[in-house]
Amino acid sequence: MPLKRTWWLSLGRTARWCQWRMAAFAASTEPGFEEEQPMSSIRVNPRSRQLFFDFRYRGERCREYTSLPDTPANRKKLQKVLDRMDLEMATGTFEYRRYFPSSAMAARFDTPAVPTAAPSRATPLFRDFAEIWFAERQIEWRQSYQETVRISLDKHLLPAFGATPVGSIDKVDYRPKIPFENRLDFWPPKLF
Repeated sequence: MPLKRTWWLSLGRTARWCQWRMAAFAASTEPGFEEEQPMSSIRVNPRSRQLFFDFRYRGERCREYTSLPDTPANRKKLQKVLDRMDLEMATGTFEYRRYFPSSAMAARFDTPAVPTAAPSRATPLFRDFAEIWFAERQIEWRQSYQETVRISLDKHLLPAFGATPVGSIDKVDYRPKIPFENRLDFWPPKLF
């Protein structure tokens, strides 16, 4: 029986890890995302047999105790809260005081975690960047592919974005400029 229970608990941890990892991956595209978002768990205080949260936030281990006894219903309630906390930590929207208002640790985390921005400097124009990029990559490509890329740059990209700073190009800017033939808006074709 202990073997089955251990296997079942590890399966639950694996499922939670997969959920956390998917949330972290989704958030990794956001600026300022930090990869170091650890897993959280619900544990039992061996003395009082009450549940508590055990997690890491901003590089510090945090343990927040509850007055709930260790029952399946209470674990399920706390697991829902823990999943929401993990998601918010992964996306950078977690507010410690909102979950634990009377905690002594809340004062430590009151200041928002602001990702340190790199010193601001002007980004190069798309034209300049494209030329440098092409020169660096051209030794890796066959002659026919070099010609294909050069045609794409000269015919489509440089006329549309040549004088635009690279840092200001957004999906809103380039999506309407993609030729209709290359987009999948027309697929699947209407048969009738």
